[in-house]
Amino acid sequence: MGISAYNWNKSGAWCSPYDSGPWCELPHLLTHDLVNAPTIYDVYSERKPFMVAETGSVEDTTSPERKGQWLQNADARIPTEVANVRALTYFDVDLTATESTNWRLDTLVYF
Repeated sequence: MGISAYNWNKSGAWCSPYDSGPWCELPHLLTHDLVNAPTIYDVYSERKPFMVAETGSVEDTTSPERKGQWLQNADARIPTEVANVRALTYFDVDLTATESTNWRLDTLVYF
């Protein structure tokens, strides 16, 4: 079983009640929805191999190191908060020309 989970950093993001503003941490993208219904992760991850088939984070223009911290947080939190994730693929593509979004890892700033 696989799912796509992106941090778009836009208002109205479905993880907003759980994170600060529109910024969505990866575990919350998998385990929370606005109506408290079970997510795909909740339903399938205990009985089928589960992977995050596509994931990525946009930049936070007010905090340049935040995208790098998002990945570090995912690495630290997956084993405890979404422990049934068996694989993860990062969407390392620059779509700035067509969608004004750059998912590439080379834009990361580590502190």
